Amino acid sequence: MPIPLQSLIIYGPVRSRRLGNSLGINILPVNGKLCNFNCVYCQYGSTHGTWEKLLQLDSWPLKDIVLSELENSLRSRESAPDYLTLAGNGEPTIHPQFSEIVDGIIELRDRYTPGSKTAILSNASLLLSQAVKRALMKLDAKILKLDCGNEMLFLKYNRPIMHVNFDAMLQELKDLKDITIQTLFTGGEHGNVGQASLGPWLQRIKEISPAMVQIYSLDRDCEDRTLIPVSKDKLMDIQQQLRKLGVPSEVY
Repeated sequence: MPIPLQSLIIYGPVRSRRLGNSLGINILPVNGKLCNFNCVYCQYGSTHGTWEKLLQLDSWPLKDIVLSELENSLRSRESAPDYLTLAGNGEPTIHPQFSEIVDGIIELRDRYTPGSKTAILSNASLLLSQAVKRALMKLDAKILKLDCGNEMLFLKYNRPIMHVNFDAMLQELKDLKDITIQTLFTGGEHGNVGQASLGPWLQRIKEISPAMVQIYSLDRDCEDRTLIPVSKDKLMDIQQQLRKLGVPSEVY
């Protein structure tokens, strides 16, 4: 079953497989998932409603409230989190004040917990927005999703609910420096780990040449019961293929 949505703006710290002691920052509404993807494996379940209707939600947490909540949290902590991580109930770059929120997070981090790093978990779909791109590049860890190497599988696996120019998104990823690509591999009828899927993905990773690739599989139930976890041995095999391309990777 899908896990519950985050009910707070600031949550955790949680123990993250990738980011250690991570203080979550949810800048999305707490009354529903808000994402322009509807990934088959999403831990929060399906995205309901059209893109246009979702954008009409009137419950965005405003920048000043987000930053006030973060300041209160950081001021009260005895130890600094490893990361301050933009994540939460969907895709954080959708927030209409995303750029200003990023600037505020960095200022508060510098003031209260300079030993912490900043991070984002994003699906990379809004990189065509120069404002989003500039803000995103200010963060220390830019962890961007790429689960598929071709548009046909992307449409079936990530199921965007708004138009996403897949080739343009790939080009933006190629142009960025010092990014981490995250990929969740699954088996089963709707999975992305077969050789017909894996070959194109490896080619895209080679073209992007990220600083790091994080590969992992399901560690909890998801709504699509046809999906199955990929074994650690298979993930290690994919890591070996990345190594042959000269691309650093981590298996989780």
